[in-house]
Amino acid sequence: MISVSESVFKDDILEVLTFPFGKFYLFRNFIVSEVNEDVVFSSKQAQLVLDASLEFYEKLGDLSKKVYIANRINAYSVKPLGWLKFTFLTERLYGYAVVTNTSGGFTNAILESTFVPVEFKSFTELVDAIQWVAIVNEAGKFINNDTNN
Repeated sequence: MISVSESVFKDDILEVLTFPFGKFYLFRNFIVSEVNEDVVFSSKQAQLVLDASLEFYEKLGDLSKKVYIANRINAYSVKPLGWLKFTFLTERLYGYAVVTNTSGGFTNAILESTFVPVEFKSFTELVDAIQWVAIVNEAGKFINNDTNN
C-alpha cells in the first residue's frame, strides 16, 4: 500500500493537515486519512481533524458532504465507540471507506462499520476507494434530492 501523497492523486490534494497522530489529505469531494503507526485513534483526535477540515472547506465556501477514506498504510487502532459521539456526521459525510490489505484490518473494519452512521465499504486499493467516492456522492445527492451538494 502507498500513501496518497505518492499516488496518481497527489496533484489533486487541496490541503494537508498534519497532526502528531497522522496526516489528513483534503480533496474536493473526499478526505484521506493516514494515521501514524501504533496510534490509538480516538474521538478527541477525530474532532481535531473534523474542526480543521471544516475550517478549510468553509474558507473555500464548500460545505458539501464528503467521503472519508481511512488509508491504513500503518498499523493503528481505532476506538469504534468513539463513532457514537459523531452521529451528526450524516450531515457532513456521504460515506466512509477503509483501505487495508490485511485480514486483521478487514476484521477491524467490519467491527467499525457497525458504529459508522453513513455508507461504509472496505477496499484493498486506494484507487478503488477513490472511485467509490463518485458513486457515493451521486447516490447521496439522489437520495437527499440535494443537487447543490
